Amino acid sequence: MTKQHEPLKILAQDLEDLSVVSSMLQDALVPLADISFLKDDGQFVLALNRFCWEDKASNGDDGPFSRTLAGLRFDHVSQVGYRGLERGRVDAVHELLTIAYDPGEAGEKGQVVLHFAGGGAIRLVVDKLACALEDLGEAWPTQWLPEHDEAGR
Repeated sequence: MTKQHEPLKILAQDLEDLSVVSSMLQDALVPLADISFLKDDGQFVLALNRFCWEDKASNGDDGPFSRTLAGLRFDHVSQVGYRGLERGRVDAVHELLTIAYDPGEAGEKGQVVLHFAGGGAIRLVVDKLACALEDLGEAWPTQWLPEHDEAGR
């Protein structure tokens, strides 16, 4: 018997929490048009098409598999840098691989880095780690199961 998708709502305030968020977002599809830095609010937000890895864990390799729309928000962001992403191509969609965090040395700001397939990255300079992930709608079925080669991407 297959398990019905339960929407996620996760807050991350340390590396352990962020590791959970990162694992839930592995292979999420991110349109550049759905990324925004709200400088006045100190927030970086994006909408993602998230593969529901937790459903695969419950239902096994034969599925069913699902995806859902999710929102990701980082607070206390003072600066954003892009590498290897053509920001002018708002129609481009990138595959998120992982999220890393370095709290920095005492007296320094921390950094969150979102790593994408193909070598692209987004670096956030943060005063402290504060992140929220929330599913924003119903999951829909997909037959596509993300694959990872042993050499990485």
